[in-house]
Amino acid sequence: MTKPIRIFAALVLLIAAGTSFADGVLWKMNDKGQKVFYNNPPKVRPQASSSSGKNIALVYSKNFEQYSKLISTICERHGVAPQLVKAVIQVESNYNDRAISHVGASGLMQLMPATAARYGVDSIF
Repeated sequence: MTKPIRIFAALVLLIAAGTSFADGVLWKMNDKGQKVFYNNPPKVRPQASSSSGKNIALVYSKNFEQYSKLISTICERHGVAPQLVKAVIQVESNYNDRAISHVGASGLMQLMPATAARYGVDSIF
């Protein structure tokens, strides 16, 4: 397994620890207009829910399909829910493998250069 795939798998395992996504990933808008992602509907009082009160399925970027098989393969190998990884990539980079944040995090899952160096990743993209 190449170093980028190893670091990708390690990040997935860290993020997914203790998480189960049986029904997929959903989201709601909070009162600040931010998307809040979850796998089970949050237990909220009626006045704290979104205006429609409906769960909305996560919509992925048009670039999603080019990574779908790789994500599924690695997640199956490591026992991680692919829905979680897909949601993290969607939120972190919108499936733009060349994304760079204002603090220097890069790639699909926004890996920091120091973290990449620590784990021997040759290319964070």
